[in-house]
Amino acid sequence: MKQLFILVAIIIMTNFMFPAQSVCYAQENPMALIIVDENLGVIPSGWEYAFELRREEFVAVLADVFDIAPEDMDSMELAEIIDVYGEPWQINEIRSIADTYYTKIAALTDSTATFSELIDSIRSFAADEFIIDMIFILHSNGTHILFSDGYFSVATIVESIQVLDIPLRALYQTCCYASMAIPTWEICGISAVNGSNQVNSYVLLSPIWFTKCWLEGMPYDSAVYAAYQKEIDSISTYETVFPEITFMLSEDVRESSAQNIGGILPNILWTDFYSQIADFYAKPQQLELDIFPNPFNSSCVITAPSGAEIEIYDLRGNVVVATPFDADASLSPLIRGTDERSAGGASRGFIWQPDESIPSGIYLVRARTMDGQEMTRRIIYLR
Repeated sequence: MKQLFILVAIIIMTNFMFPAQSVCYAQENPMALIIVDENLGVIPSGWEYAFELRREEFVAVLADVFDIAPEDMDSMELAEIIDVYGEPWQINEIRSIADTYYTKIAALTDSTATFSELIDSIRSFAADEFIIDMIFILHSNGTHILFSDGYFSVATIVESIQVLDIPLRALYQTCCYASMAIPTWEICGISAVNGSNQVNSYVLLSPIWFTKCWLEGMPYDSAVYAAYQKEIDSISTYETVFPEITFMLSEDVRESSAQNIGGILPNILWTDFYSQIADFYAKPQQLELDIFPNPFNSSCVITAPSGAEIEIYDLRGNVVVATPFDADASLSPLIRGTDERSAGGASRGFIWQPDESIPSGIYLVRARTMDGQEMTRRIIYLR
């Protein structure tokens, strides 16, 4: 029975404590973390089965984990227990690691886990020139994410961020089918984002492990994969003494929960403050880089300061075309324009006409002046 108590504590609501390190990194812009954690009464069926099978043991273990009396849970279902006691525990575990690293942390749960609260938090932090990371522990069907005030499409979230012209650095999410939305998140220029193939069953410990691994030195993509594996390892350790949990280790569950990575810099370190984001707040007003139309489907006009070098590259960092280029190349996708005058001084226009080898997608256009100033804009090509 003692083994069962230990098992349930680890598998269902593990009381792992991840002590925060004493290291605190310095950076030009302060860091902010937004955590959105809300299960809205939806619990994996396997957990429900185990709870019904061993309710008395579960209640005893959860009482110990959450430091409450067992009778406090007498009339509660597992979903309600997790909502009332489990979500605060999960948020506190993440906070215990992140407090040393982030200047500010916003935790949205229950009635505050709304779309409007999320956007307000992003806007508030951006107003104070914070670099923003996010953790979503929410339900999703791939194209939409469920907040306390309903389903909102990822496209709507991204559009709201674009309208505000706010840079996000990284998002870690346990949302089901989230890999489907990675290309949409990339539209807003996010550095790193993850997503499961289909239904994600590894949602309890993985956000905590990810936070620990990334903040303590792993690249983002490695931290995502490590968090996935560490939750599996925790389950497999107790497979022989608790056969009911073996369904969590099946190939189907692992493949469904497997993680995919996207973004401009998927291997970004937490200590890499991505100069493009830091420069967002300090970009010189006289440096202008305009693209029209955007999105486009055949050609677009890029206007940059006269003499600036132009690079267009994909989200994997591969340069698609750049200046200086061979002006005599008959198939060059970047064609010289003419000098014009603008409010910021002389500018030069280019027409980019991607050939058939260039696929539809999101690209980044970077202008670099002779005095070292840089600016980058996102561009969407739709064939």
